[in-house]
Amino acid sequence: MVAGKPREGSSSPPTLRVISVVEFLTVRERPQSSAEIADGLGLSRSTVGAILAALDEQGWVVRLPDRTYRLGPGLIAIGERARPMLPHPDVVHDELDGLARRVGCAVGLSTVHGDQLIVVALAARGGRVPAGFASGTRLPLEPPGGASIIAFADEAEQDAWLARSKPDDAPRFRRVLEVIRQTGVGVWGASAADIETVDVIADVVSFLSAHPASAQLRDRLLSRLSSLAGNAYEPAQLSLDDELPVSVITTPVFGAAGRAQWELQVGPFKSAVSREERKRIIDELLASAARLARPEPDRAAGGHRVTRALNVPARGAPD
Repeated sequence: MVAGKPREGSSSPPTLRVISVVEFLTVRERPQSSAEIADGLGLSRSTVGAILAALDEQGWVVRLPDRTYRLGPGLIAIGERARPMLPHPDVVHDELDGLARRVGCAVGLSTVHGDQLIVVALAARGGRVPAGFASGTRLPLEPPGGASIIAFADEAEQDAWLARSKPDDAPRFRRVLEVIRQTGVGVWGASAADIETVDVIADVVSFLSAHPASAQLRDRLLSRLSSLAGNAYEPAQLSLDDELPVSVITTPVFGAAGRAQWELQVGPFKSAVSREERKRIIDELLASAARLARPEPDRAAGGHRVTRALNVPARGAPD
């Protein structure tokens, strides 16, 4: 589910409608009218009007002179109380911004909550984040999404994740989890046609973001966009000197409890990436993940194991 869309099957639909209105405003770049919100969420205008009036009273939204709404100051305290959930909350955005600048593509930090993958933060120095993706965007937790977190989860969580894939694909995704545990990273490659498709879908999503009535179509496209990462590479493939298409590279970020609580992602989405460039991007990704991780002895993912898997000397190591 994408942020801003009411979730089906809730035990409290009225509560979820309130949440959906807040989330709808969260991922929009400009204030929205009551009619735009209602049309985008597929709710009646009277229902949305009543919700907005109650939110305005509490300062959760602000009604502007042109009768549009944006998030209000009443949410600031809530956001601040939630900040400690981030890895090193005071530096996470600077770290992601620096990583995006160094690797020249979009960077994201996500976490798993129940059956959803939630985007925590994004940076796009030198890259492009499709409109519609923002902090708070939620996607169904389906393979390969969240693989770097699930790889270090308990067996029941891994089995539940694998069960969401097609039966024939489960062995392949189980192997993906093994590779991430062994190397610390997941590297996905998409065909040139898929990468071109990603660009087209991103353009369409950007266009639809200016048309709230098309929110459901936009959300379907976002889900489709997240499924175009391609197949994960084996370490032996990455050790080749050949240029390879690379869509997404991910690694876990460990929390104070020793669990993989976040997934750090970079999205080159390039049809040809050299071995040296792959190594450089992975080095930068792992260095950022290490800086974001809460201090923890014997963390599972380390740069030396990854560089050995890629058959490339670690930085500072002898050739």
